[in-house]
Amino acid sequence: MMDNKTIRMIGIDLDGTLLTMSKELTNSARKSVEEAIRAGIEVVPVTGRPLAGVPAEVLAIPGIRYIITSNGANTYDLSAWDRENGFLTALREGTGLPPGREGDNLSGTAHTGAVHADTVHADAAGTAAENAGAVHADAADTAAENAGEVNTDAMNEGVLRRYPLPGEAVLRKEHMPHETVREILAAAGGEDVIREIFLRGVGYHDEKTQKMLEDRFSIRPPILRYINRSRRVVRDFEDLLLEESSHVENISLMFLSRESRDSVFGKLKKIRGSRGEKIIHVLLPWLTDLEVTHVLADKWLAVRDLADRLGVCPGQIMTLGDGDNDRPMLQNAGLGIAMGNAPDFVKMTADLITLDNEHDGAAAAIRQVLEEG
Repeated sequence: MMDNKTIRMIGIDLDGTLLTMSKELTNSARKSVEEAIRAGIEVVPVTGRPLAGVPAEVLAIPGIRYIITSNGANTYDLSAWDRENGFLTALREGTGLPPGREGDNLSGTAHTGAVHADTVHADAAGTAAENAGAVHADAADTAAENAGEVNTDAMNEGVLRRYPLPGEAVLRKEHMPHETVREILAAAGGEDVIREIFLRGVGYHDEKTQKMLEDRFSIRPPILRYINRSRRVVRDFEDLLLEESSHVENISLMFLSRESRDSVFGKLKKIRGSRGEKIIHVLLPWLTDLEVTHVLADKWLAVRDLADRLGVCPGQIMTLGDGDNDRPMLQNAGLGIAMGNAPDFVKMTADLITLDNEHDGAAAAIRQVLEEG
């Protein structure tokens, strides 16, 4: 399987890969990551989610130091964040939460009551994070939770207000300037388009979008809970851009039909820099969705950059994923493994295919590598 390569780093996608379709981190998946870390392998979550949307149970795994978010737009050193405020230590050890910024809580309600959910799920037995006061068990426990698995909707966006990241925690960022963001939003206009922008690790949308998201995902509670806990509602994107100096890391666009998506996709492909160069990267995460990032916001480029910093060569990297945004890292890593639930065009870029995410395919792949290593 390994061609005698020694794996020193694992870059692993979250949704559709490490997490189940219900957004759960199973005991088997968590333990496989812990086993890899104990074996000396750097395990790096590589996700399309913003930092505020990363499951607390993933962050709570001891030994996870780095994380790549927003489809490769950001690379964070979590140890620098922890040195600043001690939040991760509290999360992992189950001690009381450290003092945060005065006046900030973890409710996620800074802008509107529409963002109403204030915490992430814990397993029935209670995780270290729950004991730290950061999470609580939801009354609507799922069957998986009752069986001992951990439901992982999202880290509360209020955490980033109370415990902001210091500059040294950001190892890499590839963001879009505001003028490019305005051009993208103008190309994706229309009353039926769900538009969200992400900056400083948090998603933003307006009240109309909140209602549209609630309508769209009412039958999928785990996704709706994730959205509510990782977003802030604003009155207007232009006001946000005028007030916010940080550039945008990701834009999410959702459509009612594939035809509408394809029409906007064509417009976005025409957006170029002043010299005619490509300046954005457009992804197709779902049949009726688009995601837009800076042209250099790419999962593989981010993984390779981090590997360079750690002295790991591409041949020593294993990657696991299931989506369009995972294809570059599956194709370029020393060992790329596609999930069994991945579409065929993603599987074609991988070296191997494991079980699907409903049957702990990621855990199976990690354990096979450890056994053969």
